[in-house]
Amino acid sequence: MRCRVQYQEILVTQDIIARLALPRFYTEGDQSEISAVVHNYTDQTQSVQLTLTMSNQFKTNLPVAQNLSVEPEKAARFSWPVTVAHPGKGVIRLKAKGQTGGDYLERTLPVNALGIPFVSSDSGVLTDAIPSVTISHAELGQVFSPTMTVDLAGSTIGEVQGTFDSLIDYPYGCTEQTMSRFMPSIVAMQLNKKLDVPLLPSSIKRFEKVREIGMAKLIEHHHSDGGWGWWKDDASDPYMTSLVLEGLHLYKDADAKYTVDPDLTASGLKWLSDYSVRLEKQLSDPKLVNDYMAETRRCDMARLAYTLTVYKKPPAKTVVKWLKNEIPRFTPEPLAYTAMTLKSIGDEEGSQKALQRLLAIANKTESTVDWEHTDAMMKRLKLLDVTDYTYRYTGEETTALALRAVIDVAPDKVELIESIKSWLLLHRDGKNWSNTKTTSEVLHALLQDAVLTASTSGDTVTAKILMNNILTNESTFTGADLYSQERSFKLPSFIPKTGSVRIEKEGKGRMYYHTWLAYTKVLKPGEPVPVKNIPAGLSMTRSFFRLKSTPAGADGVIHVKTEPLSGEIKAGETLLMKVSVDCPMSLPYVSVECPLPSGAEVVQSRGAEVAAGEDSANEGIYGEWGNSWWSHQDVLDDKIVFFGTSIPQGKKEFFTLLRMELPGKVQLNPVTLEGMYTKLIRGYTQSEELTIK
Repeated sequence: MRCRVQYQEILVTQDIIARLALPRFYTEGDQSEISAVVHNYTDQTQSVQLTLTMSNQFKTNLPVAQNLSVEPEKAARFSWPVTVAHPGKGVIRLKAKGQTGGDYLERTLPVNALGIPFVSSDSGVLTDAIPSVTISHAELGQVFSPTMTVDLAGSTIGEVQGTFDSLIDYPYGCTEQTMSRFMPSIVAMQLNKKLDVPLLPSSIKRFEKVREIGMAKLIEHHHSDGGWGWWKDDASDPYMTSLVLEGLHLYKDADAKYTVDPDLTASGLKWLSDYSVRLEKQLSDPKLVNDYMAETRRCDMARLAYTLTVYKKPPAKTVVKWLKNEIPRFTPEPLAYTAMTLKSIGDEEGSQKALQRLLAIANKTESTVDWEHTDAMMKRLKLLDVTDYTYRYTGEETTALALRAVIDVAPDKVELIESIKSWLLLHRDGKNWSNTKTTSEVLHALLQDAVLTASTSGDTVTAKILMNNILTNESTFTGADLYSQERSFKLPSFIPKTGSVRIEKEGKGRMYYHTWLAYTKVLKPGEPVPVKNIPAGLSMTRSFFRLKSTPAGADGVIHVKTEPLSGEIKAGETLLMKVSVDCPMSLPYVSVECPLPSGAEVVQSRGAEVAAGEDSANEGIYGEWGNSWWSHQDVLDDKIVFFGTSIPQGKKEFFTLLRMELPGKVQLNPVTLEGMYTKLIRGYTQSEELTIK
């Protein structure tokens, strides 16, 4: 018996349908509009009563209740002019009531602060000898929206666990950042496996999701020659290939159920092995120019040799010989990798020699040891005149790497290990350390330390938090809390100009603390950021250009050219936003975050594709502003982010097309340029204001 099933399309609607015409976000200080668009799907004119309700971020000089006449089968619009007064989460509600029906809707959208966010932090450990600390930020003066947070933990692992979520939520997705998002789940599983640290079901669920996405992306970014680069279209790189392979090894070790395609690692290891032989010949060439790129490749050699030993594959004898010969001339990073490499292949004498050299060049105080590239260290290395910007390691990452080498080669040096950890804690930036890769390296080192010193016993310690000498919080840690996640206490009423915070410890034992004050430095349009660009001589500007059509050529395509912006900007007009970076030296691995005007949308540009001779029938705008030269870009709701593997010395431009869809006077935060792996690269433009009619 056969049945015939018939399908019909049914349109379900209602007499009155309302919608809000809004941008994706606002910025504090914007003068914009909130528009209600009402559709009348009946055959009679409707007198619609509009009622607008807004959160305190918005101010208007018109009554929020209005009457709107809407003709049959037509739509009508009413707009309230608004001033955006405060940052935060904006909530807008609209009620539309006609004679035969009505509608109600609510929108929530972000209101960004006009200014640059800053974090000022302090970290350390309270001991029996130093049981209290007082923290003050009076030097900051008046700031916007200050929030003081105090984090307490019974061990450094407690602080490690507190960084997982922020890494998992990191928004970008190159190979390195994919690996760095992977690391929290790897560390968490290792903690559970080796120290029996419990995992929350919600955390496991999130880790599994990141694991699936991460593995898929690493496979996608894997090159046909066996290696990995920063992006899937980059050339294979020894540094990035080593990073991925080391991470995959930790991943497999974290849980027996995790598997990695053997061909994936085998091809990567072969690429590293083959590359190491070629690189050793290049670095041994007496004609080699010892510039900063040579220093970078020397570090790559040590790292890839270590990665091979992680997989129980000793480097070629020529490579090992080269490493041992270079120990007196190595910087901290290759020294740490060389010490661990030689230890792994059973060369105790060589590993001790590398470690002693590493300790000899360290920066030391009474309570800390570190390997940040300070002027004093560069002097000890006789590298004062060598550009240091191509190093892919922050001071925190280098110090964490050195900590791993000390734990691996000399685990009995307890006081030294604690001094290194103390420096790392002092340099924690908010919830993390500098960037994704640095934080992952610190997680790795602290996990290694926790496994070395694993313990289930401990004394009871009570911590007290006093704000302006008044007790606000108290928390007790027992031996069972040794590896538990840090406890966080917010002090929202803290005023930096007049307030102070004191942390006191009672009972025998250690108490690790971390305080961080998050605030916004408010800026006015045209006001420069009160922070100097680094390196000296780095300058940045943001400009807008109008597009002007040119006559169609023989191909029948209308092209456009740019001219400096003058006169009114009209809603619906497309502009070119150009960010110029002028630098006295080449800068490696940078990101450039360009805030977008509220109500603007990024438009596809066909300049590069046309230059390459591709199909000109595709959608887009054809222009004379050149090809996109950067490695990658991400378009988010409120900004576009460019990534450059390097910015050459001199002037370079980032650009994008913007369609200004909504009228108003909009504020633009400064464009920011940052080194992805170092604090020694930082630049800003001014804040600006645009008026769209």
